[in-house]
Amino acid sequence: MNAPVVNAPVKPAYAATHRHVHQSLPHDSAPKHVQGAAQYIDDIREPEGTLHVAVGQSPKARGRLVSLDVSAVRAFPGVVAVLTVADIPGKNDVSPAFGDDPLFVDTEISFHGQAVFAVVATERDIARRAVKLATMEIESERPSVTVEDAVERGETVLPDYAFGRGDPEASMAAAPHRLEGRFASAGRSTSTSKGRSRWRSRARTATCSSIPRPSTRPRSSTWWPGFSICRIPTSPARRGAWAAASAARKARRPSGP
Repeated sequence: MNAPVVNAPVKPAYAATHRHVHQSLPHDSAPKHVQGAAQYIDDIREPEGTLHVAVGQSPKARGRLVSLDVSAVRAFPGVVAVLTVADIPGKNDVSPAFGDDPLFVDTEISFHGQAVFAVVATERDIARRAVKLATMEIESERPSVTVEDAVERGETVLPDYAFGRGDPEASMAAAPHRLEGRFASAGRSTSTSKGRSRWRSRARTATCSSIPRPSTRPRSSTWWPGFSICRIPTSPARRGAWAAASAARKARRPSGP
């Protein structure tokens, strides 16, 4: 009697070049996580002589920065350096794609808490106290707080876009039942602080564009040796990476994004 014919599974055309597709793969950090051996920032001892960076933020939600006086900040005991837009040797931008996110305010203020300058000090508390001594003169403008405000001014975060397939208008017109109305969604974007995530690569890219350095001196570390970042509650990793790297450059202390 002949053996039954078993059809071998047919591999898709992309199997040779996409060997990870449809495969159950272990996460690269899973072994240490399940063993309780993964190292987090709070587990790493602060290097001796670490300097600390605190960011001076805009108290206004929208407006124009007329003047910035940081003389009292520089004179505060324990302050090593003060960084402003004038200290950026490269491009004043830390955005991942569109070139519209300045590291420090030059003239235009777009949101409350936007970074205006940074203080580098020997202690965290000194940096936080000194950052409050700056004097800013700002010409305030009415901010766009609601969607209605933005619609009235014709402002959008990005140009309008839509995804569609076929003829949506004709399909909607032929639908036997239709509902119409409006709703608001408090949507937000979140990111995770993982050492091997895309955010680290973006932070490196933004830092390199703002601080031109030879590409032959890379360093990869979750901890930025020589510095810790404080008082940057909502800024992306790339802003903190630049602050640490720029402070290291000015204070002549080792660091890396």
